[in-house]
Amino acid sequence: MKVLVGLGNPGRRYANTRHNIGFRVISHFAKEEGIRFSKSDTLGAVWGKGVCGGEEVRVVLPQRFMNRSGEVVRRLVSKWHFPLEKMLVVVDDLALPLGQLRIRSRGSDGGQKGLLSIIEALGTEDFSRLRVGIGSGVTDKNWETYVLKPFAKKEASRVESTVERASEGCRLWIEEAMDVCMNRLNKREQT
Repeated sequence: MKVLVGLGNPGRRYANTRHNIGFRVISHFAKEEGIRFSKSDTLGAVWGKGVCGGEEVRVVLPQRFMNRSGEVVRRLVSKWHFPLEKMLVVVDDLALPLGQLRIRSRGSDGGQKGLLSIIEALGTEDFSRLRVGIGSGVTDKNWETYVLKPFAKKEASRVESTVERASEGCRLWIEEAMDVCMNRLNKREQT
């Protein structure tokens, strides 16, 4: 079993914001794979399961705010009893330009509060993460406002292609070794 966790904030108010691109990627992946979501109050998430590349896959959208994502992930690990190397967290990254992807098998939170929450809840940085660029060049003073804004209309096609590529990256992670994923996904995308 492999587990894909998309990070974001619950509720319509945040649905189209930059911070929720992790939700969008996992939702797109689930739709492509015919996986339906159902709500679990016990987990504090909506989730679904299916098969991809001959592997059972569970997709999860935590229904806690970003900085409390770790609570949900800790419950998943406790309830489903899977090793952390079988989990991929998909998250927005303010330091990467819109459209750029970066996958790693471990690492720091890089200032991302959802990743920090998961690291603190699990007591380790040893889990895979797919960072999805949402734009760079933001000053420290306005980053919180920036990530909670919707994408601009002129960015719509770029966002859609990014979501599709990141969804394909999830599929690649399920089917291939991490070095293959890194070689294919971590290249700087041409604008």
